[in-house]
Amino acid sequence: MKRQMKKLVFPIAAALVLAAGCGTQAATSNAATSDTADSVKVKPVHIAVVSLYDNDEWSAQFLSGLKAAAQNYPDVTLTETQASYNQAEMVSQLQAVIAQHPDVIIVNHASQPSALAPAVQQAINQGIKVISVEADIPVKGVAHANENNQQLATLSLDALAKGIHNKGNIAVIWVGGFTPMVQREVSLKAFEKAHPDIHVIATYGDASNTTISDTMARTEALLRQYPNAGQLSAIWASWDQFAIGAVKAEQALQRNVPIYGIDVSNQDLALMKQSNSPWKATAANDVYQYGAAMVNYAVRDAYGQSIPSSIWIPGALIEQSNLPPQGENIHDFFLSILPSETSLGSSPLLQQLAKEKQ
Repeated sequence: MKRQMKKLVFPIAAALVLAAGCGTQAATSNAATSDTADSVKVKPVHIAVVSLYDNDEWSAQFLSGLKAAAQNYPDVTLTETQASYNQAEMVSQLQAVIAQHPDVIIVNHASQPSALAPAVQQAINQGIKVISVEADIPVKGVAHANENNQQLATLSLDALAKGIHNKGNIAVIWVGGFTPMVQREVSLKAFEKAHPDIHVIATYGDASNTTISDTMARTEALLRQYPNAGQLSAIWASWDQFAIGAVKAEQALQRNVPIYGIDVSNQDLALMKQSNSPWKATAANDVYQYGAAMVNYAVRDAYGQSIPSSIWIPGALIEQSNLPPQGENIHDFFLSILPSETSLGSSPLLQQLAKEKQ
């Protein structure tokens, strides 16, 4: 399959440098050298996934990757709960899951990670392994997995700056509390300092079951506030749900203010491919492979093998001018631009277990 690759950014080395600078291990191909296994005694493994929500494309891809990877290994049971953005309900669900005493709990997102700390500490005390996904829960013994959110934000913001020639007024769609948003804001603040001629004139955003429609309404209000050409140069959306809402607002008002985002799905690509779409670029990683990697690490953890305490998932910039061909699945697309992600969490143990499964 031929594709012009020069407009795709491959900042894996940068991700490794960033992770190393933070004193963590980058998960690009870290099969542990100590993981050697000529034969392995198969045992049942119960992995529980406790999610804050699962109604968006990111979650759909992530959970699909989890389920596919779980089928690679013998006697792995995967159970799931989701709390519809209700943090208190998520705590309740986590407590109920702990009572089932699974081998590993994957905590997927949290609006207030510290609120989960008492229950997570209870799980750790009972010998249950815990892996957090985009939720840096302040409990010793938790393995933290994150997209390289500062990298993703920097990629999309740099594309924005280039697109508006480093000058103009922009709106930022962002929401606090969530670990990825906190990490992405670090890059936003650095970006503002580095670009004194780019001014943030509006910041808004909320995460709920109605994120897209809420964002659409608030973006329409913003566009009406700044109706003239040149008043608003671009919109930076720190989540693809925000970008979708912004695109819909611009379509409704027949505006074309450039949008730069983070995360990608097949739905997002369809919007980016539309004629005169304002969505110019997005920074993302293969979320399907992210989910698969979490099962890889969870199985290793359940078998008593060490895993990194910090796992960073690198990404790439996808520009409107170089999108995957019509009909190509986003996972297949990422296999060509970030092939290293297929080895996330791999180890000789897992290879032996996969043979046992066959």
